[in-house]
Amino acid sequence: MSVLFDNIDLFAKGFWLTLQVCILSAIGAVIIGTVVAVLRISPIPPLRWLGTAYVTVFRNAPAGLIYPGDPGFPKGNTGLNTQWTNLSPRAGVAWDVHGDGRLAVRSSYSMGYDFMPGE
Repeated sequence: MSVLFDNIDLFAKGFWLTLQVCILSAIGAVIIGTVVAVLRISPIPPLRWLGTAYVTVFRNAPAGLIYPGDPGFPKGNTGLNTQWTNLSPRAGVAWDVHGDGRLAVRSSYSMGYDFMPGE
């Protein structure tokens, strides 16, 4: 508990900074939202298209999604890092119960190196 009271000035500065960022983000969101709303209801087709494209690409994108050209996006357009040096061990067994090929019991296991960027 003494750590909190010994560093109360740092916590106060951090709280004030967080509050400032929150207020500025809210103001920015209102401004961007107003501009996009005006674009979406514009009688000029290219402006309407621009507003619709913004909503489709950016607002509907889940958090953490990156697009080609963004920093951290892997080379190419797949969005996946190729990992040719990582070997993924796999094992599997299959058993033909009656020996006639009509009923089989199968089981397998794999240790993969999948990843989901942004999680």
